[in-house]
Amino acid sequence: MSKDSILNAGSERCDLSPLFIGTEQCESGHKFGPYVRNCYLIHFCLSGCGVLYDKYGTHRIGAGELFVIRPGEVTVYEADKKTPWEYVWIAFKGR
Repeated sequence: MSKDSILNAGSERCDLSPLFIGTEQCESGHKFGPYVRNCYLIHFCLSGCGVLYDKYGTHRIGAGELFVIRPGEVTVYEADKKTPWEYVWIAFKGR
């Protein structure tokens, strides 16, 4: 499958625009938020752990798990003090 066909796969049904990607090895207790995003954001935890706070509650996230932030949601996430997480993320817009 070519790069173009991967990016356009299902384009009749979905409008997906990747915006940016990144990675971070957080320091102990590093906190981000409260913040409201205007895009979707997927974080995948590579190692360590942390906590996500959103309108649904408190979620402990560990290595091998991911969380999704949707546009318009208020979120806060914080690295564990003993075993801070390292994660990668991708942000995108679309339906």
